[in-house]
Amino acid sequence: MSIAPILQLGDDALASQFQLTFPAGIPGGAGAGGDIVALRIDQPVDVPMESVGEYEYYYKGIKITKTNMTDETDKHLDVQVRLDQQWAVFDAIKAWKDIVHNPRNGTRLAWALINAPILLEALDGSGAVVKRIKIANAVLKSFKITSFEAGSADPSRLELQFVFSSLDYE
Repeated sequence: MSIAPILQLGDDALASQFQLTFPAGIPGGAGAGGDIVALRIDQPVDVPMESVGEYEYYYKGIKITKTNMTDETDKHLDVQVRLDQQWAVFDAIKAWKDIVHNPRNGTRLAWALINAPILLEALDGSGAVVKRIKIANAVLKSFKITSFEAGSADPSRLELQFVFSSLDYE
């Protein structure tokens, strides 16, 4: 068997060539917060699996499984972000979380004011966007400062979890 057909395939998409952006910025009055957050993402971003619901029925002792019309896509996106030494990333994320829900005074703003689109863009070798995954109506659900460690040479990070309404491939 010849490997010629394999060698004639186009270049592979590289997992490391991506960017995550907040095209409308992040809610909460953080201004350029979208850029300072997006530029500090250096860990894997796992796109949620699209999934449809299913149901089962039995006929003469045989189990039959079919898909239904229910979207069962997990509507969570987890992202890790490096913290900067002045903690501007933390301040921007905290401002967003405080308008989603402020646990100190029990307040929140309207949905229209707390959601933002997120774009995950796959790039080719020259940096051009070849596929865009649009995550619509993303809201910051939770954030956590990763553990401090006295002997670590790695940067401190924030773990962010977003909920969203839909994802689409453009």
